[in-house]
Amino acid sequence: MQWLPISAKESKILTDQVVCYQKDRSNTTLYHTVHNKTQQILYSLPYYLHLLEEEDLSDFLLYCYKTIDYYLTSYRIGRLSYIGYL
Repeated sequence: MQWLPISAKESKILTDQVVCYQKDRSNTTLYHTVHNKTQQILYSLPYYLHLLEEEDLSDFLLYCYKTIDYYLTSYRIGRLSYIGYL
């Protein structure tokens, strides 16, 4: 089942990866993986939710880019998946 810009399985994997990164912040490969996936989500989510037009997505991503590290470090396991947190 496809929901939001990624499937439920991909969302679970991403959430697990973010939690693993939080436990080991020296893992640069994992950091780049979750950072890039967060970029993709922040780029596609506003369009999927009909909040922005396609031509505005790049500007939105550039606006949010500096907050990605904050999202990666401040996420806490709870009722929301990482994508739900975003």
